[in-house]
Amino acid sequence: MYLILLIIIMSIFTSNAKKITLTVSKSCPYACRAWISCIEAIPNDFILNEVDLQDKSIEFKDLYASINPVSDDSAKVPILENTETGFKMIESKIIGM
Repeated sequence: MYLILLIIIMSIFTSNAKKITLTVSKSCPYACRAWISCIEAIPNDFILNEVDLQDKSIEFKDLYASINPVSDDSAKVPILENTETGFKMIESKIIGM
């Protein structure tokens, strides 16, 4: 009985499913600040999604618009997203906290 409970608990805490996605561009120093913060806080537990700010994809623009619906604002990085809860965040200083 205890062995089964231990296996269940271990599977919860050692799950390989990465729930955090960080969208960045290597050319943006603010996105790099958020990237470094994620490496320090949750190493190996997030997915890094790199985008080209010169050629923004529709998916990237839609993701940004879902967080910041201001129509005249161009899509920016970084974007932190919890794929399990749907929580999304922009602004590198807040992500770095």
